[in-house]
Amino acid sequence: PLNADIQGLKSMIWAKNALWWIDSQGLSRWYQDQVQRFNLDLQSDALLYARKVIIDAEGHLPSNPGNHYDFWLKNGNQMIGFSGLDLFEHPSWQATNISISQDGIWFHDQLRRIWGGADGSPWRTQPIGILIDALWSHPNQELVWALSGERLWLIKDQRAISIDFEGHWRGAFCDEAGNLNLWGADGLKSISLSKRMRINAPSPNVPIGPTTAQIEILPDVPETLSSLSIQINPNQAQSITHTLNLSEISFPYRFEINPLDYPAGVQNYLISASYQDGEQIDAFGRFSIAMPIRFSTQIEPIFEEKCARCHDQRGGARILETAQNWQNQYDVILRAVVEQRMPIGLSPLEESEITLIESWRNWGYLE
Repeated sequence: PLNADIQGLKSMIWAKNALWWIDSQGLSRWYQDQVQRFNLDLQSDALLYARKVIIDAEGHLPSNPGNHYDFWLKNGNQMIGFSGLDLFEHPSWQATNISISQDGIWFHDQLRRIWGGADGSPWRTQPIGILIDALWSHPNQELVWALSGERLWLIKDQRAISIDFEGHWRGAFCDEAGNLNLWGADGLKSISLSKRMRINAPSPNVPIGPTTAQIEILPDVPETLSSLSIQINPNQAQSITHTLNLSEISFPYRFEINPLDYPAGVQNYLISASYQDGEQIDAFGRFSIAMPIRFSTQIEPIFEEKCARCHDQRGGARILETAQNWQNQYDVILRAVVEQRMPIGLSPLEESEITLIESWRNWGYLE
């Protein structure tokens, strides 16, 4: 019964309990015995991909808060996310290479950045400044291989492991086992990581502070390591490298993150493990640091607004002008504001202001 409605079929999928197709008339849907056409200006090479993908478009899609896409259209080089009956585009979604994995669609744009992600973990990634030349994956695998110059990156679970890439290769494909198979002038080669690095790290969605946190690192066969280093914010001016003394540590190694050692916000880390046989594994990820509570930035403004008229040098009451004054009288001050005995003659402190005072102690009475 649909023959009369389909003219010059190009692509067809089943998604969202409906039949969707691209033909010479554009995008159409057959749902509950009804055909609906969408007025889209699509080029002849438009394709459909029946995958659910979550993309972090950095706030460019306010009308679709969840950023869940039922499938994708490829209109020339432009990738278009389709959700419900709405289309979503972004100027950066110019796909030059597309790969489909079990996680969904991955593609890199004209700036050689990777876009893609797994359900529940939205992300747009440009791994440690790496520019991507090609992508390979398999629909049955939750991983993506990415080529960047002479390095291969295996991207999985929002982390990436890199290995050296040598030889002259004309093409590649990812098989069902997740191995990358390359062919070219040097013949056929299959690549799978013989060694892996397991990382247990804090979620970047939960800022660290005021207490410390740890990154747990467990490389395969650690007894054959020749070096291990941890670099915080690589390729940046404030990069910090920690080269570990292998004779003084045990595995799993726990790298401690002190929130006072880093600026507030997201921090990148790169862990590099070199082996005696010459193999090297790099793994990267992110963690975030909470904004520390300091007297000068968060507590002193409360004092100036609510307390200074009585508790500065001119007020006659107990002097509380400095961080040391507040630390010495902390319990008395906190009890007075919680019981709303202070400030006298003014409205009580807001709950958020009391929370700041309580958090200041947890941060160690920072000045």
